[in-house]
Amino acid sequence: MAAFLWAGCALSREYPAFVTDALGAGQDAASPPGPVTVWDWPVPEVYVVPVGSALVLLLGHLLLMRLLSSLPPLSGGARFLVLWTTTAAAGVPPAVLWEFGRARVGEAFPAEAAGGLFLLVAFWGLFWAWVPALAGMRWPHQSSAVPLPGPALLAGLCAALALVVAVSTVSVALGTEEALNRHTARAPAAKAPGTVPVPRPGATPPPEVAPGEHDPDPAWCAPGRGDILVGAPASATGHRLLALRFVNGSEDPCVLDGYPDVAFAGKDGAEIDVEVIRGSSFTDEDPGPATVTVPVGGRALATLNWDAAARSDGAARVLHAAPYAGAPRQASPVELDLADGGEVTVTAWRLDG
Repeated sequence: MAAFLWAGCALSREYPAFVTDALGAGQDAASPPGPVTVWDWPVPEVYVVPVGSALVLLLGHLLLMRLLSSLPPLSGGARFLVLWTTTAAAGVPPAVLWEFGRARVGEAFPAEAAGGLFLLVAFWGLFWAWVPALAGMRWPHQSSAVPLPGPALLAGLCAALALVVAVSTVSVALGTEEALNRHTARAPAAKAPGTVPVPRPGATPPPEVAPGEHDPDPAWCAPGRGDILVGAPASATGHRLLALRFVNGSEDPCVLDGYPDVAFAGKDGAEIDVEVIRGSSFTDEDPGPATVTVPVGGRALATLNWDAAARSDGAARVLHAAPYAGAPRQASPVELDLADGGEVTVTAWRLDG
């Protein structure tokens, strides 16, 4: 009963986010996907992780109860409290697996992962663990009939527990990574550039042309041949991700080869100091610079990733982007929690879909 209820507890805790995400899909194409939950995990991880974590609780609960069976018989409220506490304690290992497994993939801060762990354990202990404890009150305590586990049984329980934890941990990592990739792909191309803040007098905006030497070939995807559409920022555990899509609006295919160029400005229009790093991130494996031919009406995709931070007045409100360094930049209004001293990782262009 405890194992079944644990699976229900862990899944139901994330159900509101799943419903909100599902109801919002298709209503507002510019709205960002909701936070990554277990419901975003692919097959088989979406089944393996709940079942595996339930088995972790089952084995842990069994081990604890076998050890407690040697205690003197208890009755009434004392027996109920012992059963309730034991069931709640058995939920700690699968909760650690659940929360820290995802946090490790998402590179969340330890305090953030610990906060999620505390909430999950509290939710399990207060609202669910009392049910099997109450059911356990119906069975009499017979300490003489249930001996302490022998070395063989104890070793078997520990081995089974370690195996299930290992399989579940790998599944959590794989499922979370795939779910984050899906969120990146779903980050919508919100709109073409809109109104950007007018720089205040004396402010130094980013250069209109990306620094760098270039000798564009006629086949290149120059800014005049299409637009860069900026998606809505999506949230992951401790991180943010933003999709950039170059849409080929010309009458011929065009070529991209490399990384987009990006720069950021605050609400006053002044450039903010953000270090741009080219390469892989926690959500995307960087394909590396390669020749990408964008068909007529087709799209190329690149993603930006950065650590979540507290919003501030100096955060980015304008994104200046170009399809390659040395090309004219296109300004788009954004609301990001990137500020001076921040870092952002950008992947190379690849075909979208």
